Amino acid sequence: MALTRAKGWVKLSGVGSYALYEEMWRVTQSGDTFTFTFRHPPQREISVTDVGEVRSRYQSGGRNFQNAELAGAQLAGADLRNANLIGAMLRGANLQQAQLDGAKLVIADLSEVDLSKASLRKAKLVGASLKQARLRKADLSWAKLGNADLRGAELVGAKLVGASLSGANLREADLTGANLDKADLSEVNFQGARMPDGSIGE
Repeated sequence: MALTRAKGWVKLSGVGSYALYEEMWRVTQSGDTFTFTFRHPPQREISVTDVGEVRSRYQSGGRNFQNAELAGAQLAGADLRNANLIGAMLRGANLQQAQLDGAKLVIADLSEVDLSKASLRKAKLVGASLKQARLRKADLSWAKLGNADLRGAELVGAKLVGASLSGANLREADLTGANLDKADLSEVNFQGARMPDGSIGE
């Protein structure tokens, strides 16, 4: 700090051999010039708003689409496996038959999204909003849905084998024929939900 703020002379003193001492010694030995290596900071990820850009960036190896603004996007059949969609706005988007295995959709807005027959194996949807989402025959095996809002979601025939639903809100969701084998259902709100066997949750 003193070196960068000095208006005239700066005196340095110390005891022992330290990396700073070696650096200062090289500077004094170089006379009135010295060199240093500047490392560029990582480029800031700009929020994505265009479906074509998402597809092209994904195909060229890009996976970071955090906070993307894709409400109402037409992404049916899209391959977005392992994509980072944390905090993404996907409200009302069409993701029918999309490949989202391993995708990070933590705290994403997936309200009213059509995920019919989509594959979300091992996807992370913790805290995501899936209100009124259509997940008919979707594969959510081993997905993490803890504290997700699934109020009124359609999960008819969905595969939730081994899924973590701890603390999720499934109030008035339709789980007719859904497979919940080995799923973590601790503290799940099933009030008014149609259960896999056709009964109504309390």
